Amino acid sequence: MYARAMNLSVRASEIRVISRDDWGTTIQFTQDYYSDSYQDRGEKLMKLHKDSEGAIRIVYEEMLSSY
Repeated sequence: MYARAMNLSVRASEIRVISRDDWGTTIQFTQDYYSDSYQDRGEKLMKLHKDSEGAIRIVYEEMLSSY
């Protein structure tokens, strides 16, 4: 089983809106992820949807590349 990440830091940069439709907004960005035991940088695609109460929810995400 995976250990819980400690001292976690996640940063998004170069955020771009890819599309908007009835299901929500698709964005693409560079994600920098750091923890005590792992670090990663890469391109991520994420679909966001506003629910009936106005909260924004992640309905899909995919790491497109990692370097």
